[in-house]
Amino acid sequence: METLDISAIGRVLRKRAWLIVVCVMVAVACSGYVSYYVLVPEYEATATIVVQSSGTASLESLYNDVRANQELIKTYGAIIKSRKIAEDVQAHLQLPLTTEQLLKKVIVRDTNESLVTAISVVDQDQGKAALIANSFAKAFQSNLNSIMKVDNVSILDEARPMESPSPIRPKPYINMGIAFIVAMLGSVGIVFFLEFLDKSLQTEEQVEQLLNLPVLGVITTIKPRNTKSIEKMERSVQLEGQENG
Repeated sequence: METLDISAIGRVLRKRAWLIVVCVMVAVACSGYVSYYVLVPEYEATATIVVQSSGTASLESLYNDVRANQELIKTYGAIIKSRKIAEDVQAHLQLPLTTEQLLKKVIVRDTNESLVTAISVVDQDQGKAALIANSFAKAFQSNLNSIMKVDNVSILDEARPMESPSPIRPKPYINMGIAFIVAMLGSVGIVFFLEFLDKSLQTEEQVEQLLNLPVLGVITTIKPRNTKSIEKMERSVQLEGQENG
């Protein structure tokens, strides 16, 4: 295949444009079908807890207390995702899940700049997700004193199911957009790979490079729509020959 320039790239893409279109359409259609009819929607519910300060009168002591509590946030997050808390929730709700399966549903989000920690749960049923999130928050609050000998956590907001919840996944439009991009790039790669495998001579320049001889003539391709005009010319030539004869 000749060294590709912009015109050559355009020629290769036009030659197998149908392949690109088919690949993109199939990929987007399959992605949309899977997103809407195969994947089960999952919803998220979030409960938040807050670490309380000791309420000392000294401003410096209060600042130090807040900083110390911020350092404990990551520790609290690890406790929330512990087997002890999960087993407590499982025993309370009687869930048909193993401890590992239950913990996979839980996401703990914390920030270094606040004393608020969010406990999010993902499930196919938003009401069930809210129930599990609230149970984790309550189980953590009730077990914290026995684990760390502190009692400075309170529930800020309980998780509540929404009337018309939006699933966090799947996202059909995002999935179809990704499928479009991947299919486009993949099909273009396939087109150039097929062109690379095609060893037939396509242009006069290729013939000159291969044989190292100048091209003396080119046989053009006659399109079907031009055959009628050619036949008319041949007939007129024949009639003139007969008249002259």
